[in-house]
Amino acid sequence: MSPSILRSIRLHLPTPISARHGVSVLLLGFAVEGGTEAYQFLLRGDLAQGPLEYYPSLATTILGFCLMFLGLREWHAYHPNPKRSEGVTSFRERRGFGLALWGGGTITTVVWVLAVGSQGNPPTPVWIAGPVGGLIVLAFGNFFFGLRKEAHPVGSSLAHLAGWMAFVWSLGVAAVAGFVVGDRALLLLTEFVTNWGALITSAAPIVVAMSPLFVTYGLIIGAFWPALRRQDSGAG
Repeated sequence: MSPSILRSIRLHLPTPISARHGVSVLLLGFAVEGGTEAYQFLLRGDLAQGPLEYYPSLATTILGFCLMFLGLREWHAYHPNPKRSEGVTSFRERRGFGLALWGGGTITTVVWVLAVGSQGNPPTPVWIAGPVGGLIVLAFGNFFFGLRKEAHPVGSSLAHLAGWMAFVWSLGVAAVAGFVVGDRALLLLTEFVTNWGALITSAAPIVVAMSPLFVTYGLIIGAFWPALRRQDSGAG
């Protein structure tokens, strides 16, 4: 993205108000997304059959992530991330974490596809489905592990536990979602090029597979809750 576009985006973003406001917006984003996931989970059997139920839930998903982005941006305005060491050891640790997530997700997806067979039409070869599923696990793991780290400095022991539980639960959901995405990779790619309407409908099984993340978002709220209470008490 060009610097001019980035400057334009920053210009139109709301001005940070306070650290407390930032945490409140972030928690609201978690609540909106968690509520959306719970709704999708409850309607998982009929979600794709009812556009009035399905499409609004996609809109609230976008709203939830927008609120998360704005909340984290405002929080960072008052609590900048400490500079991280760029040493060889630190780089290897981050790379090893990422490779472990991707490798584990790839192996899990391959085993799953071989066990149940491809459900996609056209079927996706296992050598494509596996790495795609691994990328889904990597994306989920990085996202929720990063949120856990954000909450850690201002959390209690219970909040730290909630953060770790959120991360672990997200990996379980990611393994299922990785299989669904990887197994349908060719179908999704074909529809992305030829038929966006069908693509949205074909994404419904992925949405359902991700819906148990409502548990993760509930736990993440618990991990960040001490940050809000800390702002209320004026502790920073």
